[in-house]
Amino acid sequence: MAECNTTWACQKCSFENTSSAKCCEVCDTDADIEVDIEPSDDPTKDNGFSVWRCRNCTYDNNVTISRCEMCSLPKNDKPDNPQPIGRENALENETRIILIGRTGSGKSSTGNNILGEQVFESQASCGSVTTHCLRGKKRRFNKLIQIVDTPGLFDTGMDNDTVTEEILKCVGITAPGPHAILLVVGINRFTEEEHETVRLLKKAFGDNMMKYLIVVFTRKDDLNRDGRDLDDLVRTAPQTLQRVLRNCQNRCIAFNNHADEVENEQQVLELFRLIDEMVAANHGDFYTSQIFERAEEAIMDRENEIVTDRRNEAEKRMEIIRSRVSEECREKMDAAKRSGERYTRELDGIRRQREKLSHTLNWKEGNRNGLDDSDGDSDAMLRSKIEELEHKIRAVHKQQKVIKESTEMTLREREKEVMNILKELSAPEVVRENVRDEVQGGSPTLMRRIWLRVTEFGHQIVGGFKSIFDFIRKKVTGK
Repeated sequence: MAECNTTWACQKCSFENTSSAKCCEVCDTDADIEVDIEPSDDPTKDNGFSVWRCRNCTYDNNVTISRCEMCSLPKNDKPDNPQPIGRENALENETRIILIGRTGSGKSSTGNNILGEQVFESQASCGSVTTHCLRGKKRRFNKLIQIVDTPGLFDTGMDNDTVTEEILKCVGITAPGPHAILLVVGINRFTEEEHETVRLLKKAFGDNMMKYLIVVFTRKDDLNRDGRDLDDLVRTAPQTLQRVLRNCQNRCIAFNNHADEVENEQQVLELFRLIDEMVAANHGDFYTSQIFERAEEAIMDRENEIVTDRRNEAEKRMEIIRSRVSEECREKMDAAKRSGERYTRELDGIRRQREKLSHTLNWKEGNRNGLDDSDGDSDAMLRSKIEELEHKIRAVHKQQKVIKESTEMTLREREKEVMNILKELSAPEVVRENVRDEVQGGSPTLMRRIWLRVTEFGHQIVGGFKSIFDFIRKKVTGK
């Protein structure tokens, strides 16, 4: 009697299952469910993979994650404005210093000694002088030091526009405000102009800047050679200098800009001790005023623009990646589907041959015709062929599963690469440095934005700049 077991073919993978099986032995599809085996139009869509897309940074997170792995936004939250996360912390870790004084007072050399490396070109080293605001930064003594070296605003023949731009650069680079303003003075060169520098900058920065002023006397080595100390220097200083010292509570220090490494480290540590005590006396806050506050607003606007632009660019890159990965996946899935369809057609044909052979065998047996060996061989050959094709079909469906898993992994890895780059470029300290570079470079758009924001406050700031301009005009014309 020929075998006549009842089976059912899986609609998804075409595997012949026994009648007692309630789901496919290969792909677990229920016996009574019809399945569309066509590949998805877009294998990278969320319904293909267990992911959710962050509304802030667009990163695709695993469905089990409740906060975005890139920006930490909760799964169901929507950001009001994209911003560099941790901006306040980045600024809190800085010590911002402004160097002021006349040309040749040793500002650049002092800045280099504070940073512990040659950042600013000094008059002694190259014969040049600072004509524009320059900044330097260095992590030293567990502090991130930001220094702005300013030009001698009132003895270099700069016009009003240039003076305005350099003051705004100084404010913009040190926004939201400096921790210390260092008036750098040569031990034998304090003049009325340096007094005017302090008086006029107070009009731009605000009267309370004196609470953050420290006088730095350069050429301490000359002082030592003369057998004098800092107290002697202060006691014999001109009345105008003594008035400045009184207004800043006599905070002063002497610097030897030709000191060796050990001496330099000691004098810089002493300076930071002074700065720390001064900041502590001012309730632990850096200096700020309307001009710094308004400048900070303009800078924060620019930071938000940069972050938004970078996120938009990242999203464009990720869309390109998704499209390419999706296309590669479709091509592989289509190729696998074609192989599966070919095997399925071949399997259907062999099943029909075996069914026809089975009918023939049953007829021969029913009519008592003898079954020869060739009939058994034919049935065994067809059974072997069916098993071979079923194995190939299972392999095709396994391949499709591997393709989808591989595609998901590839997509997530490439997206993570883009998001890691975005995370680095959108870090608050990086974005702030980018904006400071724009300020130092005199970006016309940003400088105008800062000026407009500053002058929105009213006549006080504008009046301060007018006083500065009047002083420059009188100096140049003598009128």
